[in-house]
Amino acid sequence: MIEANLPNDIYSSLVTGVVILFGLWLVMLVFRKLVGAALMAGLAIGAWVLWNDPSILRTAGETVVDHVDQWRHADPHYESPRW
Repeated sequence: MIEANLPNDIYSSLVTGVVILFGLWLVMLVFRKLVGAALMAGLAIGAWVLWNDPSILRTAGETVVDHVDQWRHADPHYESPRW
C-alpha cells in the first residue's frame, strides 16, 4: 500500500489548495482556448466547403430563405410548438 505524507499544519494546506486552484484555472484556460480554436476551425472549413460546392451553397441558401419566409409570413393567431 502506498502511503502519502500529508502535512498537518494549516500553512501547507493553504499553499496546496492555492496551487491546486491555480492548476485547475490553468487547465480550464487552455481547454477553453482549444474548444474556441476547434469551433473556429469548424466554421472556416464549413464556409470553405460551402464556397467551393455550388450545389451545397444553393441548398443552404434555399433552407435559410425557407426558414425566414416561414417566420416572416407566419399566422399570428396560430400557436406554434415551442421546443
